[in-house]
Amino acid sequence: MRDVGAATKPLENLASGVIIDRMNLFTSPPAVWRRNVLAVLLVTGLAACSTTKDEYVERPVEDLYNAGVNALLDSRYSDAAKQFDEVERQHPYSVWATK
Repeated sequence: MRDVGAATKPLENLASGVIIDRMNLFTSPPAVWRRNVLAVLLVTGLAACSTTKDEYVERPVEDLYNAGVNALLDSRYSDAAKQFDEVERQHPYSVWATK
């Protein structure tokens, strides 16, 4: 027959001579700290996995280049740079990519 009070009896750690209570094993400050650190690492790891990438849409080189020129003429320089970069990325060997 099992002793009912065995779950609450302290265990003696022979290596350090420290008495550990089984009930406090998971509620002691170092265990709580480790559990919180583990939770933060888990949440951070999961958040790092979620990324939103722009969907790749292949467009004709003329459309990309003309959109870049139009953005340049409208003084939207960052949009123009993105369009010209896209020309070079999608059509690297095109004549339009070297202009």
